[in-house]
Amino acid sequence: MPRDHIIAAADRLDTVTSGTQSETEYRLISDAHAITHLVCCRDVPWQTTFCGISGPDSINPAAEVLCTMCLEEIEAMSPGCVSAPEKTCPVDNRRCPDEHEVALRMARETGPTS
Repeated sequence: MPRDHIIAAADRLDTVTSGTQSETEYRLISDAHAITHLVCCRDVPWQTTFCGISGPDSINPAAEVLCTMCLEEIEAMSPGCVSAPEKTCPVDNRRCPDEHEVALRMARETGPTS
């Protein structure tokens, strides 16, 4: 059974809350060819993707193959968001954080919890 991989969308489209970590620990993977779902990185925890899949178990920042349903849902929530040069969160229309903030959140989510 294929695993569900996620990426915080600001790396592609997302948003993050500094210092936030969920109780779930995710595996960090690097698989450019895995179909990867998108989540809003302000969500704590990253449990539901834009297309509605629950319980992803890994974060894939190397993703090149993004879930079409996630992209369609993001576009429906905020038309033009996917192709806009400045990334804005489709959930709350705030500006997405820079890649450094997203990388910090990914490190917290995949690192030791103690």
